[in-house]
Amino acid sequence: MATDLLSDPRLPRAHALFESGRFAEAVPLYEPLIQAFPKHWGLRYSMGCCMLGLGQVDRAITELKLAATCNPKTPSPMIELARAYSLKEQYAPARMAIERALALRPDWEPAVASKVDLLAMLGKDDEAIALARAQFARGLTEPNAAASIAAPLAKAGQRAEAIALLQRFADDPKFPESQKVGLLYALGKMLDKVQRYDEAWAAYQRANESVRKPFDVQEHSAFIDRMINAWTPDALAALPKPSKPADNLIFIVGMPRSGTSLAEQILASHPQLEAGGERDHLAKVSSELLGVPDTSQTYVLANPARLNDQDSVDRAARSLASSIPPKARRAARFTDKMPGNWRHLALLQTIAPNARVIWCRRNPIDTCLSCYFQNFYGPHPWRNTLAHSAAVFKDHERMMRHWQRTLSLPIMELVYEDMVRDQEAQSRRLVEFAGLEWDDACLSFHQTDRVVRTSSNEQVRQPMYTSSVKRWKNYEKHVGPLIEAFGDGD
Repeated sequence: MATDLLSDPRLPRAHALFESGRFAEAVPLYEPLIQAFPKHWGLRYSMGCCMLGLGQVDRAITELKLAATCNPKTPSPMIELARAYSLKEQYAPARMAIERALALRPDWEPAVASKVDLLAMLGKDDEAIALARAQFARGLTEPNAAASIAAPLAKAGQRAEAIALLQRFADDPKFPESQKVGLLYALGKMLDKVQRYDEAWAAYQRANESVRKPFDVQEHSAFIDRMINAWTPDALAALPKPSKPADNLIFIVGMPRSGTSLAEQILASHPQLEAGGERDHLAKVSSELLGVPDTSQTYVLANPARLNDQDSVDRAARSLASSIPPKARRAARFTDKMPGNWRHLALLQTIAPNARVIWCRRNPIDTCLSCYFQNFYGPHPWRNTLAHSAAVFKDHERMMRHWQRTLSLPIMELVYEDMVRDQEAQSRRLVEFAGLEWDDACLSFHQTDRVVRTSSNEQVRQPMYTSSVKRWKNYEKHVGPLIEAFGDGD
């Protein structure tokens, strides 16, 4: 059977696409191979990793658990499974998966690095630093592990050693650029911290060039045009009302890196609010209505006719309401801060008309540059090219302005720079919009004990700071396409 698999011409093509990060193209090749060889752990593992890359975390967990079952003596599936559980904010099974991998291979670099990442995410800095220092002393041989180990070293005051470690791997020709992506993002971040901006830019540029995917700017803009033309006031008014909508929902939307994590952390500090983090349930409802099998936010409901009958609206409303955790149903308010939900606001109004929307906005150049500097999970093919980021930002603004003109949902604009300039006034405004009484804990958001799994997890554990305002000035010579699109961004 293995010989038959190895001789199948689809296998090398699938692996080549997988290795180059072209996950959407690899999946149709892996699917029939898995049907033919359902107990082949390597196929299940590759499919699970593809699903992680596409942001389809539930499917990834299924495939990776099957991979681990098919070959329980191989630790690799457990590491990716831990990553998937972390994305679902299921940290106990994530840690169990890591410990299983370490039981199979003690001191294995990827497993140690994953444990360091998880400890840092959970705010257990002392444990993360101790583990990172121990691994640093043993030595490192893998770029991705080095990226994880370097961050706690820098936090512990060993920034020079951390930068030297990352630079050593970045300069090592025996590793292909595709294996250095996470390391190059980490190196860029550390060089930025010590104000070596040109060197930081070079690292970020290498990382983005390594993962750049095709992106059709014109098609994206055309899709936004279709959305605007389809979701008119008359089309919305003709749709049925849900029989039992959820009534405590707050959706925090915007471009990535626009301040959504900060907004949720401030609200999460209120004792009457339960924070949900980045949830994919509104996208799931959209996918269910469209009859597509996955939950990628690529599947946006652009045809109001899908909601023309009462049964469809009620079924979609129940699906959204049932996704709310029991504890959150008892809270006065529950937040969902998936930034990309801005595409789904017409659907939201139809199935949850009592919801409130907070639209986070930030200087467009700072926003696009920050996206360029982040090693995101899931499909964001536009963010690896500055001109593409600018085009998507403009499409996002067009869509949101249309929603403001068209929807009856209350939409509050929260500008990041205003929050930085006057934290208390903007925090009070935010809490008032949420329909809650003021609580002073919202001013001490950095002391709120909760896990933030987005790339902003470090920032929301610090008091408000101003260094991210006009940050792009440090890279002015490199961001010509953004300056051409937005001027100075004001």
